[in-house]
Amino acid sequence: MFTKEKQQQILNSIIENSKVVLREELNKKAKVLEKTYESIMYNATENLIEKASVNISRNMILDVDIKLNKNIPFVDTERQNIPMALEKGGGFLVKGGKPVPTGNYLLRNKLGVRH
Repeated sequence: MFTKEKQQQILNSIIENSKVVLREELNKKAKVLEKTYESIMYNATENLIEKASVNISRNMILDVDIKLNKNIPFVDTERQNIPMALEKGGGFLVKGGKPVPTGNYLLRNKLGVRH
């Protein structure tokens, strides 16, 4: 028969090991999401995103870092909600042209993360 302390120790061990396994699985999916972000095209020859980094921290916090292509003349990127446009749809404003449409629930579909 286990004491209350021993039961708690076993449960804590199970919880911690589960977090490690979940984080590893989510980070595998995050690498797929990175490649998906980097494959979004602006036009037939240029990618919209130059570099993307997605990972899950030890505290199970999702960290997404996106670097837009510098060759594309975006308008006022500080005021545009780039992450939300990538996730839910919309477009990015560019100089002298139509907005660049993008977005299709990538976080939800690739990682299972809801916002």
